[in-house]
Amino acid sequence: MTIYNELKKLAIKMDVDVSNTHNIMDIVRKMSARFGGDSNGHAIADAVRHYAATVEVQDTLRGLTLDTDISEETDLLGKTVDELQTGARVDGDLIVATSLYAEDYTGFSGDPEEQEGNYIVVHAEVPDVENVTIKVTIKKEDSVKTVTLDEDGILVFLIRNPKHKNKISLTFTASAEGYADYSRTYLLNAVTCLKQGEEPPEEPVEDTTEEETSETTGD
Repeated sequence: MTIYNELKKLAIKMDVDVSNTHNIMDIVRKMSARFGGDSNGHAIADAVRHYAATVEVQDTLRGLTLDTDISEETDLLGKTVDELQTGARVDGDLIVATSLYAEDYTGFSGDPEEQEGNYIVVHAEVPDVENVTIKVTIKKEDSVKTVTLDEDGILVFLIRNPKHKNKISLTFTASAEGYADYSRTYLLNAVTCLKQGEEPPEEPVEDTTEEETSETTGD
């Protein structure tokens, strides 16, 4: 059924009447009648070639990157990044971070229920391409919401229920004139959410004793 459905979609795009078609050969015959081919597989090839000749081939908008390289001086709706998270990075399709518990975040939302909790901050961009629009589809267990990022490409996201963070996905879709859209999905499984009043763990201090000893002794 998958091949049939995909072939049916292609036929519809090529203005082929697919009514009363129940299998692949039905669609082949419709294509044959539409484009003057025979009633075998050659009709598909003829139809695809005809369709390709009428559509401008577009490069996929690759190069979408997600990072956490956000300056400490950047105003994030009244907070700074070090007030919201620490140890943040992107590892494959995982966003890794320790989300601090922020309070009085009135710049984030006018809703009191969204003015405190755990937030993550990421930055998306497509280098070397002008006028790129990046949208983020936020999929939760019981809802789906799409937002468009500002020109700075920064997303500040509230994790309403840290217990369910593993069921959240963020799909970033980049689009620009002359390109086919490109999407990539990231998960929050590796985000640690601190509770109210909980302090973040201290970052380990690099032990340089051995190095200093070696330099002193000339080893």
